[in-house]
Amino acid sequence: KKSMMWIILLFTLSISTEALDPRWKLQWSDEFNGNSLDTTKWTARLMPGLLGSHEKEYYVPSAVTVANGKLILTSNNTSYDETHPYMSGWVDTQSNFASTFGRYEINAKLPVSQGMWPSHWLLSQFRCWPYGQEFDIMEVIGAENKTCHGSIHYGSVCADDNLNTSTIEYSNTLDQAYHTYAVEWFPSNITWYFDDEPYHTIVDTDFNYGQPYQIDPTPHYLILNTAVGGDWPGYPDSSTVWPSYHYIDYVRVYAWQPCEEGCGKNGCCEPTTQTCICSSSHNGSTCEFASSTNFTTDFNKKIDPATQILGGSTSSDGMTFYSANNTIEANGVLSLKLTNISCPNGCSGSQFVSGSWSTTAQYGYGNFTFVVKASAISGTAVEMWGVGGTSTESAFQIIIPGYSPDFLVLQSFADGVHISTLAAQLPFNASLDYHTYVVVYNRTAFTVTVDGVVTLVTDRSPTVPLTISVFYNGDTNYYQQYTSTSPSYVFIKSVQWVVDKISPAKCSSPSPSSAPSTTSSPSPSPSSAPLSTNA
Repeated sequence: KKSMMWIILLFTLSISTEALDPRWKLQWSDEFNGNSLDTTKWTARLMPGLLGSHEKEYYVPSAVTVANGKLILTSNNTSYDETHPYMSGWVDTQSNFASTFGRYEINAKLPVSQGMWPSHWLLSQFRCWPYGQEFDIMEVIGAENKTCHGSIHYGSVCADDNLNTSTIEYSNTLDQAYHTYAVEWFPSNITWYFDDEPYHTIVDTDFNYGQPYQIDPTPHYLILNTAVGGDWPGYPDSSTVWPSYHYIDYVRVYAWQPCEEGCGKNGCCEPTTQTCICSSSHNGSTCEFASSTNFTTDFNKKIDPATQILGGSTSSDGMTFYSANNTIEANGVLSLKLTNISCPNGCSGSQFVSGSWSTTAQYGYGNFTFVVKASAISGTAVEMWGVGGTSTESAFQIIIPGYSPDFLVLQSFADGVHISTLAAQLPFNASLDYHTYVVVYNRTAFTVTVDGVVTLVTDRSPTVPLTISVFYNGDTNYYQQYTSTSPSYVFIKSVQWVVDKISPAKCSSPSPSSAPSTTSSPSPSPSSAPLSTNA
């Protein structure tokens, strides 16, 4: 009888493993095989429960333990203080791990008595709630101990909470066995799973707004916790089990990689746009990609006026006139010189005169790279732009303000809509040396890396080619007062645009053994769920 049970168990595990689409590649995980919490992955919080939900627990690290291959969050009725009669456990990856898109999977056994509120969820690393959106992979409340809720909170501004939610009901209470709770997050859709059965899908057109709105692509981090009490679950009573345990067997995060298996023998996946190409002619061997530099300048030779423009414009607020005379080429560096002296003819009364550089052509999906040494003069800022049409139509704008040269701002627009203004602290003073700022432009987002480190990610991006520009701007409205009595400078070593291209040699006639031609879909289609669901 015991042998038969092992056979059934092994068979079940093999089915579960094979059920996961092979295009999901394990990116991050914790199997909890040690004797304590892995602090390189998780932080156990000491903090009160969420006030907006009127919870009554206080989260304490002592309520978080690891034993027998399990993470255990313990909730008990020991008072922390007079306003928090319960203590419980919370862990998150905010300081250690965050990712954009993917499959987030947690195998857990839950506490489900009255007043318990176990949750597995995701929050944006960079954006306020719910503008950055909250993905609730799983929420269960004690009053509905057979029901799993999957939800997304979203809003057009901070604190503008909108909810899209669904539930699935299991035959037994969810404290009787381990179950797998998962969400698969793609740029245009999210699907929730219970024991690998999909029960809810939302696409980007489902959001209740009269304006363009997209599922947030900024990196999100994981939270696992058990709240006690609150408006939704109600409060513990005489039936509540103490202590209550929230057991987590594993947490796994997968990245969707169609470039390897998604196109298979029938095509190659272009890295920048993540789309399959050569789908009818690929010969079945490994795809080869080469970086094709379509535009580059390192300022080691005279600038060609047919491809690049120096000065000749005025800032949108009229405060800075950009002059070719203040845009200086020398020794492989382009210097943008800013002064607050009297304007030359044609500058329309601007307070500052400075330098600027732009391309005459426009460039589409790819990597925009700027090697720049910024300024530390208050009242100024270096601005690196990609502009399609007008700046309010489609654009990205990287700003390093002189009053805080260890600070990076990203503004972005798409199709006439202001997407976002994001900011990040830099680990250096950008005015002391050259640093490399890369804007990765694809069909879903602008992603900014600084010296190879991903720093900021927008919601979405435009679909038009962009002109590349660098401006050294004076603006006492936004960048504090200009205090310098001498000219100040920003230095540019190089600017380039690079797009990944497939090697033409790999797009030859298909071999006889190649599979029939197909094109990979951007995400797997969810099958029908046999369990009871409620949208």
